[in-house]
Amino acid sequence: MTYFAVTPIEIHNKNLKIAIVFLHEKNIFELWLCASNRKIQVEYIELFKKLKVPYKISRVEPGVDSIIEKTIFQSLDFDNSKEIIREIETQLMDFCREIESFLS
Repeated sequence: MTYFAVTPIEIHNKNLKIAIVFLHEKNIFELWLCASNRKIQVEYIELFKKLKVPYKISRVEPGVDSIIEKTIFQSLDFDNSKEIIREIETQLMDFCREIESFLS
């Protein structure tokens, strides 16, 4: 797994961050909402279960860092890297807006 975090201020103020994750074994990109610690992770997992968000909600287990996950690509064509970057950017911005709306 390779990832980097993006932290819009509205999300950061709630001790959350968004990670763009590349899962090498599955060859897919995902967006994860993550918390700054396990206590906050548990609180938000329970909140998102109640809100019935349209994403995969994580379980609280050792080694699980996400609260919710969204797959960006099921398969990748690395010969078209500009399209991959464009799609990641578009989906990231949409994901951030959706998360912010769930939290408001």
